[in-house]
Amino acid sequence: MEKIPIILQSLFILLVVVDVTTACSCAWRPLSAFLCDSHSTVIRARVLRAEVIDRNGNSLPEEPSDEFSFRYYMAMTRYQIQVISTFKAGPFQISTNNSVFEMTAPRADSICGFILARDTDYLLAGSTNDAGEFDTDICQKIERWNRISPSNLNLLEHKSVPDCEYVKKNMSPFYNRA
Repeated sequence: MEKIPIILQSLFILLVVVDVTTACSCAWRPLSAFLCDSHSTVIRARVLRAEVIDRNGNSLPEEPSDEFSFRYYMAMTRYQIQVISTFKAGPFQISTNNSVFEMTAPRADSICGFILARDTDYLLAGSTNDAGEFDTDICQKIERWNRISPSNLNLLEHKSVPDCEYVKKNMSPFYNRA
């Protein structure tokens, strides 16, 4: 019997053990980029409620009974968000501060998802999706309010406007949509 070359054996093993994977990849952007981006909305928000749901919108228990459950890998979280203050409205229509809206996001970070803690304040930057809803992911700015750097707090609280021409000129075209 003829011997199979080692390369073909390795290829066969690789094909047998390949698993489906997803990945989220994005470049870091400073806060000034979101404040200068005409498509961005930047808000301070509090998470009032979080509910784990499947792709059909059905509620799921907070923790899976099976740690390898594909339902949980593809699970979403429906958040109820209260706007505390608006720093940049963008195209997303926020009626007033203290207004409440719902936002749905994937839970798995491999598909650009995130998990926000209830009763916690965040700085959220996002855009408006096709349905006119606020949309964000880990490629946007999502940061706990109590962890924001002093320079970013100064930028937000004192409404000091960044030099948007400088930001536009010096930022990579991969993450400058303005």
